[in-house]
Amino acid sequence: MNALLSPYAKLRSVDIDDVEWTEGFWHQKFDLCHKVMIPNMWRLLEDPDTSHAYANFLIATGLEEGEHKGPPWHDGDFYKWLEAVASVYAVTKDEKYDQLMDEVIEVIRKVQREDGYIHTPAIIEQRHTGSEIKAFRDPHHFETYNLGHLMTAACIHHRATGKTTLLDVARRACDYGDGV
Repeated sequence: MNALLSPYAKLRSVDIDDVEWTEGFWHQKFDLCHKVMIPNMWRLLEDPDTSHAYANFLIATGLEEGEHKGPPWHDGDFYKWLEAVASVYAVTKDEKYDQLMDEVIEVIRKVQREDGYIHTPAIIEQRHTGSEIKAFRDPHHFETYNLGHLMTAACIHHRATGKTTLLDVARRACDYGDGV
């Protein structure tokens, strides 16, 4: 039974877009996040000379050539940024953010292997070697960490937009992990 529908539930959460800061300290911080932090983080994440996070996804799809750069948790950081974009979009309905999320999610979707596995370091390695890389081979490789951030971003994106594009990727990745 859904706990939110229980007659015994005394408290219920507000939905992601039910509250908006209209003035004061938190409004200023939210506005700063919307207009400065998210665009600046995107500039950094898409610049291969600064971050390489988005470049790793492009390389993993085969849209660009190159090697994986950065730490193995880079995918997770990228998903956290996407979660922030979706959270801000839920309140602002900023069309630029919706379009950007759609474009980024399409690239993420193209990275995912047919079996549901997704982790750019391993997929790039697989692309270069031509042989399938065993998933979850090293507990310090941050695959599950990244997967957790993918799931969170997918849930927030779905709640903010009603779209299942990222949620479908996360479900397939979880199904893969469940079968390992």
